[in-house]
Amino acid sequence: MDKEKIKELLSIIAKKVDAKVIEEGGVVTIEIISLDSRNILSTISEIRRRISRNIRIHLKENFIYDTNVTPNLENICFHERVDFSNASFATSVQLSNNVFKKKVSFRKSTFNSNVRFHNTIFEEEVDFENTTFRKLCDFYKAKFFKDQRFHLTDFEGETIFSNSEFKGACQFLHNKVSNQSFVSFEQTKFHKGLDISNSNFWCDIQF
Repeated sequence: MDKEKIKELLSIIAKKVDAKVIEEGGVVTIEIISLDSRNILSTISEIRRRISRNIRIHLKENFIYDTNVTPNLENICFHERVDFSNASFATSVQLSNNVFKKKVSFRKSTFNSNVRFHNTIFEEEVDFENTTFRKLCDFYKAKFFKDQRFHLTDFEGETIFSNSEFKGACQFLHNKVSNQSFVSFEQTKFHKGLDISNSNFWCDIQF
């Protein structure tokens, strides 16, 4: 990235959040320190639109989603706790190519359209209790480092775990599906086992 682009990037960031641009070996990353989720989302959107979709962004503080802005958050490393609980998303959500280093909560959230977690890494526990996925829910090549439980999680559309990896135990418990549901575990790696004995997966399942 040339110096003029970096200057433009700095001017965008300085307007809304406390952040800095780091360039090492021609690779540019951004560190953002802010507690205002609306400013974070709008800043990221502007960076992606005006500069590049591929810049790695590091969020250094807790991120609490408390706005109605659709969180298309890609290529981000979340260093602290992330909370999407009780959210409702009307349009498609993109959460691919991310790293979540601390706990993440989607408890009691509803995804009314497609959501993708392609190549996303969850280093700690993810809370999907009472989460509803009404359309496509895609965890293609996602990695879960800890034991993962999907408790009272509703999968009403197509659900993809193909080529994903669970390093801990994986359990689906008291889930809800519909006559449109389809669940794929094709080429998924379960290092400590998969338990769907109480999942209520009365739908097509592919291994």
